[in-house]
Amino acid sequence: MLAERVKEWTKEWKAEGMQQGMKQGMQKGVLQLLMRQLEVKFDELPPGFVARLKADEEQILLWSERILTADKLSDVFGN
Repeated sequence: MLAERVKEWTKEWKAEGMQQGMKQGMQKGVLQLLMRQLEVKFDELPPGFVARLKADEEQILLWSERILTADKLSDVFGN
């Protein structure tokens, strides 16, 4: 009985780990896409700018949408 529970817990932990890893991978991919879009539209980004992009996926997606109508970098980030 206990051995079966341990097996179940192990499966659950692995599944949770995989989900977390996939989420982190997706967020990293979305951030890479945002960086590429910014570089294409605004050329070289200011030094230290990348550190500013630590945000959740929802915020990164919002910035990615703003790129479409932005005339300058500050338009993307609402400064």
